[in-house]
Amino acid sequence: MKSTISYGYPYASAGIETALPVIENKSTPGQTLEFKAGGYHLMLMDLKQPVRVGFEVQLTLVFEGKDGKRESVYVHAPIANKSPHVSSTDNK
Repeated sequence: MKSTISYGYPYASAGIETALPVIENKSTPGQTLEFKAGGYHLMLMDLKQPVRVGFEVQLTLVFEGKDGKRESVYVHAPIANKSPHVSSTDNK
């Protein structure tokens, strides 16, 4: 199974918080999209091994313009704090 990345934002309904995937983001050139706790975020799915605090994940993000041209951006992201969706024993 291949690991995937979903792009999402938090959503609460009837007191239950979840994350909804963003299907398409129609941002304008030069617009900043900030990823932070409680806001837009990337969800790493179907990982081959657990991520651990203090380690780093390598991601390839692909952006597509209105003209269909794609640009890849390579990111090395440190795992800085514990995910609320990972047990404390998984994240040591």
